[in-house]
Amino acid sequence: MHPAAYDYVGRYATREPIQVVEVGSRDVNYSIRPLFPNARYWGIDAQDGPMVDEVADGAVWQPPEPVDLVVCAEVFEHTPSWRDIAANIYRMLRPGGRAVFTMAGPGRPAHGLNVDDPLHPGWYRNIETVELEEALDAAGFVGVQVEQLGDDVRGTGCAPDPSRAVVTCLFNRHPDPQSGRTWPADLGQLTVLDTVRAGGHHAVVINDCLDLTDTPDVTFVRVDNDIPNAYWARWTHIAEWLKGCGLEKVWCVDGGDVRLLHDPFTHLWPGVLYLGSEPPVGAPNARSVGFWWMRGHHPDRGDWIEANADRDLLNPGLVGGHAATVWEFAETLAACWPTADRTDMAAANELAYSAGWLGRFVTGDRVHTPMWSHTSNDHSWWAHK
Repeated sequence: MHPAAYDYVGRYATREPIQVVEVGSRDVNYSIRPLFPNARYWGIDAQDGPMVDEVADGAVWQPPEPVDLVVCAEVFEHTPSWRDIAANIYRMLRPGGRAVFTMAGPGRPAHGLNVDDPLHPGWYRNIETVELEEALDAAGFVGVQVEQLGDDVRGTGCAPDPSRAVVTCLFNRHPDPQSGRTWPADLGQLTVLDTVRAGGHHAVVINDCLDLTDTPDVTFVRVDNDIPNAYWARWTHIAEWLKGCGLEKVWCVDGGDVRLLHDPFTHLWPGVLYLGSEPPVGAPNARSVGFWWMRGHHPDRGDWIEANADRDLLNPGLVGGHAATVWEFAETLAACWPTADRTDMAAANELAYSAGWLGRFVTGDRVHTPMWSHTSNDHSWWAHK
């Protein structure tokens, strides 16, 4: 396998027990199978050979059940039916599953002209990035990313999953209660959308200011917002939307302070709430409930803050879980309005630490990287600031 292709596929390597199909699995100069040591693995190829589990046509073969990941590396330049293979790979995936492609792009010399190929002997053509992107879009993939590095073309896309979504908000009818700034009606402020869509997940933007048409990976929900505080407006409108959304799992996130790193849905347990948090007590730059900013911005909960000053400070800029659980939390939090508190931080912490939620929420390194660290890793679902 071409070294750059191997490195690109390696971005998606995992020790998780996922289901993987490799289209074009015959080991010519190296196999990617070791990148997925615990996977249930199907390797198919038009020719028999090392690492081939089944001789089959990638344009028609289907696994016995939908899979998590399909890899098709260094195949498309060798077959005129590559678009049909791309479309069939889409049909192999479970909702939310991912496909990864690598191939020879413009500039790479012809190679591997296999006259013994039973399907297309001797056929060869380098693939353009625009061709690959068009083929993946036509097949139905979302979160499509295509790039060329040197003479390598590679790309990825996901099968849409209508049972899950990432929700964020943009309200500008009233000034921000912290900064006094009125945010412009500009979708570009919601930088989290870039990583959510790149991850192949559907986004929902609840707003009072955007006149935009839905796309395959973003739904725009326009609301009539008369709540003058955006922090409380978001929970009121999120709770109302979640009530009839029909989703199984959901994340409600800040629009500009978080980045998606890894699939945040697969390991969510029913009845458990997943929350963001500030650096915990004892960590560098620790912030507890008694942090001075909390005292200055939440006059209605001053007594509770004093009584719980040493607790770790949770951050509702990341709230996720099964939709019914998130709705329960959002509905209760929204009922705290009206209040003199400038933000939702104190109320969210008071609610999470209450008898009804204490022991039901999870936070920390699995949920997101250390806040303010501006880092990425191989296990946190989100990066928070």
